[in-house]
Amino acid sequence: MTPLEADSTAQWTKQIQDALAGNSGMREGLRDDEALPLVNWGAEQAETIAQRLAEADAPAPDAEQIDMAGYTLGRLLTRITWVVTYRTKKDAAWLTRTFAKINALSQELFGPDAPTLSDEEIAAWIADQPNRTNGELVNDLIARLTPGRAAPPEETLDEAPDEAPPELDAPPAGEADADAGWHRRLWRALLDEPPAEPPIDSPPTQGQDDV
Repeated sequence: MTPLEADSTAQWTKQIQDALAGNSGMREGLRDDEALPLVNWGAEQAETIAQRLAEADAPAPDAEQIDMAGYTLGRLLTRITWVVTYRTKKDAAWLTRTFAKINALSQELFGPDAPTLSDEEIAAWIADQPNRTNGELVNDLIARLTPGRAAPPEETLDEAPDEAPPELDAPPAGEADADAGWHRRLWRALLDEPPAEPPIDSPPTQGQDDV
């Protein structure tokens, strides 16, 4: 990667992360310790998406396209939260449709070879979810949906249910303060109380199919 590409990647990463910072739906219904792995994973994937854009055989994206990437990543994170927090309130058909949307958003962000859940994996997840905590399910899903990383086997999750995904690599000298400041801003935004009115991108009410 050239110095120019590296500068662009850092700028785009920050822009995508800034878009996530305003998305309180990512943590609605999760405790702080359950939401934190998802927040860290979102920050990690913002950099992955920026690198993919920098390496694409296409003209450099404009600010609107970068903002759209941040919006799409926020939708993916929110739907991961939905299937975890609404698993006991919605039926299997709703969960299956939401997982289909998760797969579509993953491919939109990471390409046609992006990690997705098969029909069999979705059915097994729905059948097994009563036996797992929110934190276990969040960690399981982000592991399955991380590009280039295989999902941990079920026995690994059983042996270490509280293990969180790997932390982000330490930033180079000079970038630590900026990264720490972004994490503080994002976590402060996520700790705000959810709005009284449901957000625009909220789960559908009973009988509606759009997810």
